[in-house]
Amino acid sequence: SKQNHELTSSLDRAEEELTSCQVTKASMAKENQALREKNCHLHAKTESSEGYMNSMADMESQMENMSTKNAELFRLLEQEEQNNEKVAAELEVCRKNEQCLQEKYAALVQACKVAEARADSSIRDNRLKVEEI
Repeated sequence: SKQNHELTSSLDRAEEELTSCQVTKASMAKENQALREKNCHLHAKTESSEGYMNSMADMESQMENMSTKNAELFRLLEQEEQNNEKVAAELEVCRKNEQCLQEKYAALVQACKVAEARADSSIRDNRLKVEEI
Protein backbone atom coordinates (compact mmCIF):
# COMPACT_ATOMS: atom_id res chain seq x y z
CA SER A 1 0.00 0.00 0.00
CA LYS A 2 2.52 2.67 1.04
CA GLN A 3 4.94 1.06 -1.29
CA ASN A 4 2.20 0.82 -3.94
CA HIS A 5 1.36 4.43 -3.37
CA GLU A 6 5.04 5.42 -3.78
CA LEU A 7 5.34 3.29 -6.87
CA THR A 8 2.17 4.80 -8.28
CA SER A 9 3.44 8.30 -7.50
CA SER A 10 6.79 7.44 -9.01
CA LEU A 11 5.04 6.01 -12.05
CA ASP A 12 2.88 9.17 -12.34
CA ARG A 13 5.98 11.36 -12.16
CA ALA A 14 7.70 9.20 -14.76
CA GLU A 15 4.64 9.51 -17.03
CA GLU A 16 4.60 13.29 -16.50
CA GLU A 17 8.31 13.46 -17.31
CA LEU A 18 7.72 11.26 -20.35
CA THR A 19 4.86 13.49 -21.50
CA SER A 20 7.00 16.59 -20.88
CA CYS A 21 9.87 15.01 -22.80
CA GLN A 22 7.52 14.09 -25.65
CA VAL A 23 6.14 17.65 -25.76
CA THR A 24 9.71 19.02 -25.69
CA LYS A 25 10.72 16.54 -28.38
CA ALA A 26 7.77 17.56 -30.58
CA SER A 27 8.58 21.24 -30.00
CA MET A 28 12.24 20.64 -30.81
CA ALA A 29 11.26 18.70 -33.95
CA LYS A 30 9.11 21.65 -35.11
CA GLU A 31 11.90 24.10 -34.32
CA ASN A 32 14.40 21.83 -36.09
CA GLN A 33 12.13 21.66 -39.16
CA ALA A 34 11.71 25.46 -39.14
CA LEU A 35 15.49 25.89 -38.87
CA ARG A 36 16.03 23.42 -41.73
CA GLU A 37 13.56 25.32 -43.92
CA LYS A 38 15.19 28.63 -42.99
CA ASN A 39 18.62 27.12 -43.72
CA CYS A 40 17.38 25.87 -47.10
CA HIS A 41 15.93 29.31 -47.85
CA LEU A 42 19.19 31.00 -46.85
CA HIS A 43 21.15 28.54 -48.99
CA ALA A 44 18.96 29.35 -52.01
CA LYS A 45 19.32 33.06 -51.27
CA THR A 46 23.11 32.66 -51.05
CA GLU A 47 23.21 30.86 -54.40
CA SER A 48 21.04 33.57 -55.92
CA SER A 49 23.31 36.27 -54.49
CA GLU A 50 26.38 34.48 -55.83
CA GLY A 51 24.76 34.27 -59.26
CA TYR A 52 23.92 37.97 -59.09
CA MET A 53 27.48 38.79 -58.05
CA ASN A 54 28.82 36.74 -60.96
CA SER A 55 26.51 38.51 -63.39
CA MET A 56 27.59 41.87 -61.92
CA ALA A 57 31.24 40.87 -62.39
CA ASP A 58 30.45 39.95 -66.00
CA MET A 59 28.69 43.27 -66.49
CA GLU A 60 31.66 45.09 -64.98
CA SER A 61 33.98 43.29 -67.37
CA GLN A 62 31.71 44.15 -70.30
CA MET A 63 31.55 47.77 -69.17
CA GLU A 64 35.36 47.95 -68.98
CA ASN A 65 35.55 46.43 -72.46
CA MET A 66 32.96 48.87 -73.79
CA SER A 67 34.78 51.75 -72.09
CA THR A 68 38.03 50.73 -73.78
CA LYS A 69 36.30 50.44 -77.16
CA ASN A 70 34.55 53.77 -76.60
CA ALA A 71 37.89 55.45 -75.86
CA GLU A 72 39.34 53.94 -79.05
CA LEU A 73 36.32 55.10 -81.07
CA PHE A 74 36.64 58.57 -79.58
CA ARG A 75 40.32 58.66 -80.53
CA LEU A 76 39.44 57.54 -84.06
CA LEU A 77 36.71 60.17 -84.25
CA GLU A 78 39.13 62.90 -83.22
CA GLN A 79 41.62 61.63 -85.80
CA GLU A 80 38.89 61.60 -88.45
CA GLU A 81 37.88 65.15 -87.54
CA GLN A 82 41.51 66.26 -87.94
CA ASN A 83 41.66 64.51 -91.31
CA ASN A 84 38.40 66.16 -92.34
CA GLU A 85 39.82 69.57 -91.42
CA LYS A 86 42.92 68.88 -93.54
CA VAL A 87 40.78 67.67 -96.45
CA ALA A 88 38.52 70.72 -96.14
CA ALA A 89 41.56 73.02 -96.23
CA GLU A 90 42.95 71.16 -99.25
CA LEU A 91 39.54 71.34 -100.94
CA GLU A 92 39.44 75.10 -100.38
CA VAL A 93 42.89 75.43 -101.96
CA CYS A 94 41.70 73.32 -104.91
CA ARG A 95 38.59 75.49 -105.31
CA LYS A 96 40.72 78.64 -105.32
CA ASN A 97 43.07 77.06 -107.87
CA GLU A 98 40.09 76.02 -109.99
CA GLN A 99 38.68 79.54 -109.88
CA CYS A 100 42.07 80.97 -110.84
CA LEU A 101 42.37 78.47 -113.70
CA GLN A 102 38.83 79.26 -114.87
CA GLU A 103 39.73 82.95 -114.94
CA LYS A 104 42.94 82.20 -116.89
CA TYR A 105 40.99 79.96 -119.26
CA ALA A 106 38.39 82.67 -119.82
CA ALA A 107 41.21 85.18 -120.48
CA LEU A 108 42.85 82.73 -122.93
CA VAL A 109 39.55 82.09 -124.70
CA GLN A 110 39.02 85.84 -124.99
CA ALA A 111 42.59 86.31 -126.26
CA CYS A 112 42.02 83.54 -128.82
CA LYS A 113 38.83 85.20 -130.01
CA VAL A 114 40.65 88.50 -130.36
CA ALA A 115 43.53 86.79 -132.18
CA GLU A 116 41.08 84.91 -134.38
CA ALA A 117 39.24 88.13 -135.18
CA ARG A 118 42.56 89.84 -136.05
CA ALA A 119 43.58 86.86 -138.15
CA ASP A 120 40.25 86.94 -139.99
CA SER A 121 40.63 90.66 -140.48
CA SER A 122 44.21 90.23 -141.73
CA ILE A 123 43.13 87.47 -144.09
CA ARG A 124 40.39 89.69 -145.54
CA ASP A 125 42.79 92.59 -145.84
CA ASN A 126 45.33 90.36 -147.61
CA ARG A 127 42.66 89.03 -150.00
CA LEU A 128 41.59 92.55 -150.80
CA LYS A 129 45.21 93.54 -151.44
CA VAL A 130 45.73 90.44 -153.55
CA GLU A 131 42.60 91.26 -155.54
CA GLU A 132 43.82 94.82 -156.07
CA ILE A 133 47.11 93.61 -157.40
